[in-house]
Amino acid sequence: MSFDDVLNILDRKRKPILQDYGFQTPLILYYHSVSNEHLPHISNLYKYKDVDFFLKDLDYLQKHYNIISPQELISCNKIEENSVMLSFDDGFKECHDIIAPILIERGIPAAFFINPNFLDNKGMYYRNKLSVLIDALETNEYSQTQLECCNAIFPDCVVSGKELKEAMLTVKYTDRECVDRALDILGVSIETYLKEKTPYMTTEQVEFLRDNGFYIGGHSFDHSPLNKLTFQEQIEQMLGSTDFIQNKFNLPYRIASIPHTDRGLEGQFYHAIRDSLDVLFGGHGLMHMQNYNYYRRVNPEHSKNIRFFLEKQFGIRLVKKYM
Repeated sequence: MSFDDVLNILDRKRKPILQDYGFQTPLILYYHSVSNEHLPHISNLYKYKDVDFFLKDLDYLQKHYNIISPQELISCNKIEENSVMLSFDDGFKECHDIIAPILIERGIPAAFFINPNFLDNKGMYYRNKLSVLIDALETNEYSQTQLECCNAIFPDCVVSGKELKEAMLTVKYTDRECVDRALDILGVSIETYLKEKTPYMTTEQVEFLRDNGFYIGGHSFDHSPLNKLTFQEQIEQMLGSTDFIQNKFNLPYRIASIPHTDRGLEGQFYHAIRDSLDVLFGGHGLMHMQNYNYYRRVNPEHSKNIRFFLEKQFGIRLVKKYM
């Protein structure tokens, strides 16, 4: 019996064996992109699934779970056991080009969360710029002078290779301007990249999602890490971006997802958000804060087998519950 045969046998099981221990319904998953292509603006940051692996995820979820719409959370309906909801962050164009057609064909609802500053390819998140920069360093030849200038921007590392890449990926949100300086040194134009590659969705593409029954929400203006901002900045990022999305797309609801992590966010943040949003998504984990209409999510993009991924997540939750 091959390893694939073992996986197939396990996948026929209704649900992961640890799901009943400390799990809160619903399970909420989030992805960023699905593509068979090399995406320079993502490839150096995290893994994303190709179409075949995404279809395998959906096959498993449709077979073993009840896939729900965000409306069931907005309406405060009683959620059935074994329920799951799908969501997609950052508004990449693959949401329209690849993901939405698959979901429409299968009749699967989902939520898509958008950063207004990147809609219509008006700008790019600084870490996506970093990924483009690293891709350029790995695929092009640059002079020693250019590399040394980059090294000066990202100190304490060698001028090329793995160390430079690792140093770049540690750049903080507050130091994001150095990424633009490095791009200038290497002659990489993000404006040209945005125009030619159009990595983000356009207004018309988001309207297509809305018109096909998908839910649209805010995801902060520029994907800034909330735990590095003041309380007022946190509220402005989350509620301001949601205001923009609701008004631009004429939505009768208000939903949003937190970029990055919810670590470090204080109770006053959730109190302020609770009365201004129908539902808030974010964080990473399985424990929801339903008194705040806040639902945490887990990300299966790095896993080739979603059942094994979920088993691990439920195991982590079980350990945290009793440790």
